[in-house]
Amino acid sequence: MLRPLSLGEMLDAGIKVFTRNFLTMVRSVLVVAVPGAIIVGLSTGALYSSLTTVRQQTAIGATPDVRPLLGSEAVFFAVSLIVQILAIAIICKVVGDTYLGQPTSALAALRYVGHRLHSVLWLLILTNTGYVVIGCAAIFLFVLVVATHIVALSILTGFIVFPGALVAIIFFWIPFQLSIPSLMLEDRRGIKAIRRSLGLVRHFWWRSFGTILLVWLLAHISIGVASSILGAVIRAAFHTTATTEALSGGISSALSTLVIEPLIAAVVVIVSIDLRVRKEGYDLQLLSDQLGLPPSDQALAFFPASHTAWPYGAYPPYGHPGYPPPQGYPPPQGYPPPQGYPRPQLPAVVPEPPAPPPFSGPGAAPALAPPIFAPPPAPPPFQLPSTPDVRAPYPGGPTEPPADPGPPPGS
Repeated sequence: MLRPLSLGEMLDAGIKVFTRNFLTMVRSVLVVAVPGAIIVGLSTGALYSSLTTVRQQTAIGATPDVRPLLGSEAVFFAVSLIVQILAIAIICKVVGDTYLGQPTSALAALRYVGHRLHSVLWLLILTNTGYVVIGCAAIFLFVLVVATHIVALSILTGFIVFPGALVAIIFFWIPFQLSIPSLMLEDRRGIKAIRRSLGLVRHFWWRSFGTILLVWLLAHISIGVASSILGAVIRAAFHTTATTEALSGGISSALSTLVIEPLIAAVVVIVSIDLRVRKEGYDLQLLSDQLGLPPSDQALAFFPASHTAWPYGAYPPYGHPGYPPPQGYPPPQGYPPPQGYPRPQLPAVVPEPPAPPPFSGPGAAPALAPPIFAPPPAPPPFQLPSTPDVRAPYPGGPTEPPADPGPPPGS
C-alpha cells in the first residue's frame, strides 16, 4: 500500500531511487545527454563569439548585430528544454518500475518513451506556448496603457502587470512539470495531461511547489559550483577562446543532464504519485495496471517506514513495516451482538388418552372431550383420476371395433 509522504520523506525517497538506479538512469539519459551536450557546447561557443563581436562593434561606435546572439540564446534555451522534458519522461518509467520492485533497464525505458515521443514533444509545445501567451498578454496590456500617454497609470500598470505575469508563470510551472508523469503513467495526452496536473495540485500547490523548488535549487546550486570549478580549470589550462567556452558548456550540460535532471525527475514523479495517493487512494495495483507490470516482492523496498498512526484511520496490511498487525474491528457500540433466530418449534401432539373402563351407575364420569391438538386425519389414498373414453363411436355400430374375422378359408 502507498501512503502520503512528508517533505523529508519525498526527498529521501527520491535520493534512494536515484542512487539505487544511478547507472540505469545514466545509460537511459545518455541517449539525449550526448546530442544535447554537443548542441549546447556549439551554441555556447557561438554565443561567446557573438558577444565578442558585439563588444568590438560597440567599442568602435558601430551598430552591433545582435541576431547571432539571439539565435545562439534561442538554440541554447530550446535544446535545454527538450533535454529536460525527455529526461523526466525517461525517469518516469524507471521510478515506476522501482515502485513495483521490477528490474528495469535503459532499453526498456527508452522503448517506453519512444512510443510516446510525439506526445511528449507536443506537451512541451503546449506548456511553453502557455508561458508565451502569458508574457505576450502582459506586454500587450502594458503597451496599451502606455499608448494613453498617462505616465502615472503607465507606471502603476508596469508595477502590477509584470509581477502578475511572473506570478502566473510560477503558478503554472508546477502543473506543467507534473503533466509529464500524467502522460507517462496514465497515458493522458495533450490538454488532458495539463488538466489532470491542474486538478492534482489543487489545494496542494504550495506543498508541491516547495518540494520541487527545494530539490531544484539544491541540484542546480551543486551543479553550478561544479561547473564553475571545471570552467575555471579549463580556462586556466587553455586560453579563453570560443573553443574552450564550447568545451566548458558541453561538459556542464552533460553533467547536468546525467546527474541533476534524473534526480529532479525522480522527485517530480514521486510528488505526482504522492498527490494521487492523497486525493484518490492511489495504490500499487493501479500503478501496475498502468505500467503493465505486476508488483514483485521487492516493491516499495526504498519506501521510508513511518511509526506514526495510520493517517486515515484504516488498518494497515498485515506485516507492513512500521505498523502493528491489524487486530480487527471492534463490535458496534450500543447494540448487542446478534444471536441469530431461534429454531422453529413445532406444536406438540397430545396423544389420545386411553378409553376409561366402562362404568355405569350413579356418579359415572362424563366422557372425555377430544384432545385439543389431535393429529390430523390421514389423507385418502392416492388414486389416479379416471380418464374418459375419448374414442369416437363407429358409425352405425358399437363403440368397440369389430373383431378380426381371421384369414379366409383355404388361404
